[in-house]
Amino acid sequence: MRKSVIVVVLLAFAPPAQAQQLARTVRFSVDNDFFDFWIPTHGRRDNDYSQGMRVSWDGSGVPSAARQLVCGNRFACGLNFEVGQEMYTPEISSPTPVPGERPYAGWLYGRAAIRSADEGMERSIGLTAGVTGPPSLGERVQVAFHHTFGFRQPMGWKYQLATEPAFALEAEQSWRVAPEAVARFADFVPSVGVTVGTLRTAAKAGGRLRFGFGLDHPWLATRSRNPVTLQVFVGGHVEGVARDLFLDGNTFQNSVHVDGETFRSEWERGVRIGARRLTLEYAVVSQSREYRTGPAAHTYATLAVEWTMKLPDSSRRNGAALQLH
Repeated sequence: MRKSVIVVVLLAFAPPAQAQQLARTVRFSVDNDFFDFWIPTHGRRDNDYSQGMRVSWDGSGVPSAARQLVCGNRFACGLNFEVGQEMYTPEISSPTPVPGERPYAGWLYGRAAIRSADEGMERSIGLTAGVTGPPSLGERVQVAFHHTFGFRQPMGWKYQLATEPAFALEAEQSWRVAPEAVARFADFVPSVGVTVGTLRTAAKAGGRLRFGFGLDHPWLATRSRNPVTLQVFVGGHVEGVARDLFLDGNTFQNSVHVDGETFRSEWERGVRIGARRLTLEYAVVSQSREYRTGPAAHTYATLAVEWTMKLPDSSRRNGAALQLH
């Protein structure tokens, strides 16, 4: 009897185990308009947003002050880091700027964000910082890639945006809408976000519809019963843009620039195939007109590989992963 009383008292005053935990992944992705495989090779565009390459990974060691500020006591909490490079080009055959065409721009950057979430909501606050100009290595990478594969050489990198450090503060919140009867097979994830900085100042709203079998939770760690998963998704967003460095040009000096569209949209469709902890993704993204003298639309595709890390043993014992039924 005495032992039972002691156990009850200890359980009453023990700190509660974290009921949920963010999924932790490592992801490598490449965006390129050359991946528009349904278009004959000679007809694929090679301008506007021409190339993007990035690697991201999740961490769990959130500083206590930041945890209290962003996550509180009710939410799963984690970090996300990303490094990448992007390239933006006009029609690449002209050696000098053509009136009405966007500037050449390379962007080499890093990003860090704090994520907080529960089963129905995720919030992230992050900082992106990087550099344009020759230090971004945009010219070197594109010239080397085109030389290796026998593509036309870009002629106008001499007029790229000058070297300039840039930054953006970002905040985004998403919700998961998934009635219990269909949660294993379909959900809808609406989201809103705002970005402020010399890199970009904009606000957006959109969403993604996902359906398939073995559907994982969009941000919480899960233990799916299926060793193989298939997911199809479609989504998009609309945004209002006050500043875009890659269209408006350098902040503190004159450069090639164009007049960007204030309101823009983007929509995506794609497929994800998973085997155990490995996931492959192919997505197609269509953008509306970005600047007034630009094309009516631009499409590129993304190839990605993602590895989901195992939960720590202590988290599994405490039931930190969300079990899907």
